[in-house]
Amino acid sequence: MFEPINNSWRHACLASACTAAVICSGPAGAQTEDWGFLSNGTNNTVNAAAHVQGTLYIGGTFTQADGQVVNRVARWDGVGWAPVTGSSGTGVASTVQTMMEFGGDLIVAGNFTTAGGVPANRIARWDGTSWSAIGNGFNNNVLALGVYQGELIAGGQFTMSGSTTVNRIARWNGSEWLPFGDGFNNNVRTLGVYQGSLYAGGTFTSSGDLIRNRIARWDGSLWQALGTGLPGAPNVMHVHDGLLHIGGTFTSAGGITGVGNIATWDGSGWGSVASGLNGAVNSLVTYNGQLTAGGSFTTTGGGATVNILRVATFDGESWYAYRSAGMNGEVSQLLVMDDTLFAGGSFVAAGPWVVNRVAFWPDGAPACPADITGDGKVDVFDLLQLLSQWGSCP
Repeated sequence: MFEPINNSWRHACLASACTAAVICSGPAGAQTEDWGFLSNGTNNTVNAAAHVQGTLYIGGTFTQADGQVVNRVARWDGVGWAPVTGSSGTGVASTVQTMMEFGGDLIVAGNFTTAGGVPANRIARWDGTSWSAIGNGFNNNVLALGVYQGELIAGGQFTMSGSTTVNRIARWNGSEWLPFGDGFNNNVRTLGVYQGSLYAGGTFTSSGDLIRNRIARWDGSLWQALGTGLPGAPNVMHVHDGLLHIGGTFTSAGGITGVGNIATWDGSGWGSVASGLNGAVNSLVTYNGQLTAGGSFTTTGGGATVNILRVATFDGESWYAYRSAGMNGEVSQLLVMDDTLFAGGSFVAAGPWVVNRVAFWPDGAPACPADITGDGKVDVFDLLQLLSQWGSCP
């Protein structure tokens, strides 16, 4: 039902960004291209992105993309952004918070009550031709989607699906939404699967009578704690190099201090990712084999003063900027498709280029690790920064 676009988006994107190439001279003449733009972007924030059968989709609070009405959901048609229109209407009636592929269809969730003009309580399915509801949906905002044991999972602010109590997390068995035990006492903001178990993270502090500080693991009957948990809310989970990486707004994890808004869980204990980052981590992906983060951060954590404006990559030892000036506003979502990294958020510029809330990093171009100051070039100031840190590593 979907029409694959066979990489035609890449040729259009690269053509539109051909003037955006910037050389970052580093060791052995290293080069990197800059962020590119996808047509004219959107008129408001991009919260989510997904690719389904070769098509890139975005969702958020925007109502227009490329100057045309799309109502919070848009697809890339190979040349520009196009509406997602069924027989009864276009897009959804209110904010899209999250989206993903499930069963070959696009699942969109947020705070809307209609999709394409069809009643759909905060979660809907697009099959390439039409919009439809998924059961009774929910009585409040959906913030996270996942898949566990072949079933679609939803998390958020909701407490009910129709007359069924679900307490902020539920599973779709193909005909109705069902609860996971006692659920949680506050919002679920992210879902992940690690070592065969479902994990949930959010602002909650308990499941029933059990203390569960903002992150928990489902054991088949109860939500289990991960040590002492987190002091602040996680926004994203991602498995990379055999570890569950959790990003959000917290400065410690399970009693380990100085983690800088990102930590790891190995199934039994917590760890850090260098000194982390100095602001919220909203999205994590693996790109070119390396962990890549998007969020509101502007530098690395700890005592370092390296500019990393809202998108960063981790090489196993240190965080590096993806481009000189980075984004001028928050990055909400990262997505890897056809070896290309996409970013969406509230930013309107990426480096010197106007991108209007959605941008791409083309063709697997690497970061520039030698650009220590993050100003887009390797020069004496990078050497001075290196010399200022000279000495024994702690």
